[in-house]
Amino acid sequence: MVFLDFYLGPDAAGAGATTAIRNKARKESIGLLNRLLKTRPDEDPAIVLMSSEEVKDKAQRFRQDVEQLGENVLALRFRFLQKGWVTGDGNSLQISNEAADTLLD
Repeated sequence: MVFLDFYLGPDAAGAGATTAIRNKARKESIGLLNRLLKTRPDEDPAIVLMSSEEVKDKAQRFRQDVEQLGENVLALRFRFLQKGWVTGDGNSLQISNEAADTLLD
């Protein structure tokens, strides 16, 4: 199982992030996933794409962009997890129904 941020970059989150910074951070994430998949070409891992940003509607496009690089990412093993769906308070962990559905699929 691979957990991956939609944006890989310290400056890509928040209101101050420009489109150029976000695009670069998204490409970094796609590149990292591509490299990870190439290390084990005979395996099809479950992939959980995560973000604190509202990008759920862009997740399938992300998967398609990875496939365009030549790596097969099975749609049924590809899910999106909004980081706010899982919260922690000390030793307690709260998991929303959406997060549970994503992780149990």
